[in-house]
Amino acid sequence: MADQILNITSARYASEIIAKFYNSVMNRQLSIHPNHINTNGSHVNLLDQTGQVFHVKFANENFHKFGEFFSDYSGEEGESIDRSIIDNLKDSDIVFFAQPEVIRKCLVEDIKRFGYVRENEADDNTETYSIALSRLEVFL
Repeated sequence: MADQILNITSARYASEIIAKFYNSVMNRQLSIHPNHINTNGSHVNLLDQTGQVFHVKFANENFHKFGEFFSDYSGEEGESIDRSIIDNLKDSDIVFFAQPEVIRKCLVEDIKRFGYVRENEADDNTETYSIALSRLEVFL
């Protein structure tokens, strides 16, 4: 699968790829729960039989100005996710950040530990967690 161009267009499509991997390679049965799709369709939850949540967020691009907001990571790009989503997940849950050509992942615990909370002025001052790409693991 790693040799293929992914061409991911939505969180739903990314969640199908992730579920297929976990179901076949990891022998964990994940089911797709689109009950957490926001208005632009960029979030989906996957659940396994133990209740662990695999949250999938899709975006066309990275957070390009991450390093401008957080000087410890000058020159780096990152990812962002609404704080309200992270606050409703357990530390052991996993967040997948999907883009058209790559899927990265991170434990919620690590987002809380290494991420930065900021107000997103473009989105009615919604609080977001932002994390450097260097803190994320490439999944596919």
